[in-house]
Amino acid sequence: MFNTIAKFIRTCAVCQKIKTPSGHIIREELGSLPIPQRPFERLHTDIVGPLPQCIKGNKFISMTVCAFSKLIICTPIPNQITEIVVKALLDDVISKHGIPNEIVSDRGSNYTSEIFAQIDKILGISNQLTTSYNHKANGQVERLVKVITDSLTAYCSDAQDLWSDFLQPIVFIYNTSINDTTGYSPFFVAYGRHLITWSDIVHQLPSRLAFATESFTDQLTTALQTIIVDVGNQIAKKTASYKSGYDYQNKVYTKDISTRDLVLLRDDTVRPKFTHQWKGPLVVKSVSRPNATIANLIGRTSSRTVHMNRLKIYSPRSTSANVSTPNQTNHTPSNSETSEDEEPNLRRSRRLQLKRRAFSTPPPAIAQEN
Repeated sequence: MFNTIAKFIRTCAVCQKIKTPSGHIIREELGSLPIPQRPFERLHTDIVGPLPQCIKGNKFISMTVCAFSKLIICTPIPNQITEIVVKALLDDVISKHGIPNEIVSDRGSNYTSEIFAQIDKILGISNQLTTSYNHKANGQVERLVKVITDSLTAYCSDAQDLWSDFLQPIVFIYNTSINDTTGYSPFFVAYGRHLITWSDIVHQLPSRLAFATESFTDQLTTALQTIIVDVGNQIAKKTASYKSGYDYQNKVYTKDISTRDLVLLRDDTVRPKFTHQWKGPLVVKSVSRPNATIANLIGRTSSRTVHMNRLKIYSPRSTSANVSTPNQTNHTPSNSETSEDEEPNLRRSRRLQLKRRAFSTPPPAIAQEN
């Protein structure tokens, strides 16, 4: 009886869409992209905003980060339509720093548009799209969004319509500061030389030439080769450290989800009150950890790829399960209808009847005396 009740509760469709028992939570290990081998080999891009409209009419920032050097490029833009985003990428990133092998972005309409796809095809760029509602997949740029917005808040909280005037100085400060991952400033890793900063002018510091002018080219080439190897090693160490810390703190808990399994998808959109947290059930079409491709049970032609952390196993209720209701008429089952659960009760009742008869019948000796 206990197992029957537990199974009935566990397979309740409404409860599964509302509750999230700890045993059903899936936490995949932190994945990592291949470590690039040179500056501007792989770029990460995103749109920041909407921000307060500045006096120049801009409300967004097109931000791009080099995965190797950690150099950031920011362009204020009035809106995030595809044409504006593509122009900012072409003018301020590709035209000034070269064509990358790969661009990582989210699934915003400006990055999945036909125009963006055509530019990638012409330039030979591979556009890698992250899964929806999975900001960690584009963490290179997502982390720096907070750095830039916090800096803008500190500088222009009293003059918010001037934020675009503060943007490039903030970017300059970041690109000339020592990066915790690489141990070098982003500009030095990208170009092999130090920029003269405002602090150098204020404190009248000597020019920080990395190499002698007589053999600048040869020394620069040798230094860049050394820097590239060193930075690659530092990135690999930091990546392993981040992964170890993340997996430990988040208590990685994976479940075997296979093709044709039924699952529920966590709704990470802004939901009204009293709406279900989980949607489904959906069917798994393919699994490529840490992602899975899912589709509706009806009309499976439309599918989408999501991160496994947004899924949990759905337990359907068996259609053969019978639940008694007050309207059902009770009847005494015949021998052929007796279930396995009822047989012990019947045997128990027969033993009780035999005991009652034994106690109700007087002993033989007393019966002879009477």
